[in-house]
Amino acid sequence: MAAGADFAFGQQRQPKVWSLLDRIDPGAWTPAIDMRHGEVTALDYPYPDWPPGTRVIVRRVQHRADTISADPRARRRRTLAPGQLALALTASIDTIYSYSFIPTNLETTTAAQASAVEYWHRHRTDIEELFKQAKHGAALRHLPPGTTRSTPPGS
Repeated sequence: MAAGADFAFGQQRQPKVWSLLDRIDPGAWTPAIDMRHGEVTALDYPYPDWPPGTRVIVRRVQHRADTISADPRARRRRTLAPGQLALALTASIDTIYSYSFIPTNLETTTAAQASAVEYWHRHRTDIEELFKQAKHGAALRHLPPGTTRSTPPGS
């Protein structure tokens, strides 16, 4: 940005963001690192007032259509393209993709770079979850059970 800071964040799925899917070449997808059925690609972020060089990483994950919940409150439903959701719920298609959008100014011009930034971004949230648990006192349940020692090991 203007101060030279790097950024990467998950973008809300709004109609103009969903329209980015129309700009993706079907052959541009590359496998996501350590994510079964996941693929990523990156493209220039076409909206004004963003810093020059901003790109958006698009991640998609393939799901069987019959695993999509009919409950409108289901979290996964929010990640599905609206037109595809209707087809999945009527069993008109066998597979469907969930999508995430990550605007960033990090280097993502090659498929390997886009995949690496997506992997880093996805695992960054693991750390944020640990911080949240520690803040609310729930992290203690993750500690291994054991006995206390009166002297340090090796003494």
